[in-house]
Amino acid sequence: MLLTLAIVLAYLVLAALLLTPANPLRKEP
Repeated sequence: MLLTLAIVLAYLVLAALLLTPANPLRKEP
């Protein structure tokens, strides 16, 4: 159960990062 929750949470975070136009991970000038 805990593992499933962690996987879902990680998936949501990854999707949020990919769908965000101003990606904080992308430090392009």
